[in-house]
Amino acid sequence: MKAILLIVLLTLLAVVVNGGAIHRYLASGPVGWQIRKMVRDDGATRIRLADATAFAWTDVYLFSPYSLRQSVCGTLQLKGSACSAVLKDAWIDEGQVLLVFRHHGRIVHAERHLRHHGDFTPVPAGQPLRVDEAVFRTEARGQDHAGVPWIALQHQAAVAAQ
Repeated sequence: MKAILLIVLLTLLAVVVNGGAIHRYLASGPVGWQIRKMVRDDGATRIRLADATAFAWTDVYLFSPYSLRQSVCGTLQLKGSACSAVLKDAWIDEGQVLLVFRHHGRIVHAERHLRHHGDFTPVPAGQPLRVDEAVFRTEARGQDHAGVPWIALQHQAAVAAQ
């Protein structure tokens, strides 16, 4: 039994040391998992973020990988513990996008979204998207390191401008 426990602990340590893959995978929240289901399991060609949420919201901010906490909190006008509650780390990991949902100006949900579940980058710049504007077209763009299709989520306004 001790040998099995030791093997499990060493395996977990190896994975954590190797880029923190488990942490990033576990960091994804319910919206990200629903987006993954829509994009990867159901093969949606267009998604509405409202269809991936189980709570009321009026607008959403999307923050790109490498965004710094000071920048995120400045945009959201948050200070101190309110800022840390939204983003605990100093920046957003390269494999994630931060989604911050608000309902009439009050934050109701924030989570890190794994880009592998659907890649929002490049994110719509600077301003929140209203619930009716948060519509994205899916597009396969090559493959990841494991040969799995990489799915881009393009904001409908960006698609219309092309």
